[in-house]
Amino acid sequence: MTRHVQILMGLAGAWLGILQPGRSQGTVAYFQPATPIFLHTEGFTTHYPLDLDADGNVDFVFTYSYVFLGVRSEGANRILIFQDPPPNFGGPIAPLPAGFSIGPASQVDALLWWSGFVGDYDYLASYYNGGGNGPFAGQQAYMGFEFQRAGGTHYGWISLYVDGFISAVVIDSWAYETRPNTAIIAGAKPVMVGVAVPVVVRAGFLRLSWLSEIGKAYQVQSKASLDAFAWTNLNFAVPATSTNTLLDLPMTGATQFFRVVEAD
Repeated sequence: MTRHVQILMGLAGAWLGILQPGRSQGTVAYFQPATPIFLHTEGFTTHYPLDLDADGNVDFVFTYSYVFLGVRSEGANRILIFQDPPPNFGGPIAPLPAGFSIGPASQVDALLWWSGFVGDYDYLASYYNGGGNGPFAGQQAYMGFEFQRAGGTHYGWISLYVDGFISAVVIDSWAYETRPNTAIIAGAKPVMVGVAVPVVVRAGFLRLSWLSEIGKAYQVQSKASLDAFAWTNLNFAVPATSTNTLLDLPMTGATQFFRVVEAD
C-alpha cells in the first residue's frame, strides 16, 4: 500500500516551450514527443496518422508530398480553417496565435470548424515556383482542432512549424482540454508546482504539501504508472487560502504517482 509522488521540476522548463505568461489550464492534457515529428519527402505522397490521446483511434492524418502539405479529419473531428468565399467549400488551415481561444465560439472573422469531405485534405501550404503558398507557410503557429473522445467533444491545439520554402512540417507538441465542450487557450499547458516529500501524518492518509499563491486554485493529478499516457485529474481543484497548501489523500492500496499543477 505504497503511494509515490512524481516531482518533475527538472522538466518544467523544457515543457514551457512557447507558452506565454498566464497561459495555463490545469485540466489540459499536454504531450510533447521526445523528438519533434518531422514530415518531409521529395518523392511520393506520404501519410502520417496522429492519435492525440493514444486510445488506438487515429484522429487526424497529415499528408505531405513535394508540392503539398495537408491534414485530414477522421470521423466527426474538425479543424479550424479560413473559409473560402462562396461558391467554394473548405479552405486553408488557420494559423492561430498563442492566446487564441479554441472552442465552440471560435467561428469568428471568417474562421470555420470544418470536417472536410471523405478522403479530402485541408491544406497547410502548397509549393510551386520555389516557395510556399497559403497562410500557414513560413509560420510557427497553432492548428485548432475539435475531436471526439470518451463520448464527448473536446478542443485542442497542435503546435506546427510549416516551412516557407520546401514542403516540410514539424509537429512540436499538442494539447487538449479534458473537460468536454470547454475552450482551450492556444499554447496552454499545465504549469507544475514543486511538491514537498509526502509524509504520512495519520493512518491511511498521505499528505501532500506545496507552496501556493493565496486565491489561486491547484489541481492534483495522478498516474498509476509512469508509462501511462496521460495524467488524471482528481475530481476537485484545491483553492489556496495560505502560502502553503496541505492536502491529505486516502491510500487505497494502489501504487500512484502524483503531481500538482496550477488550475485555471
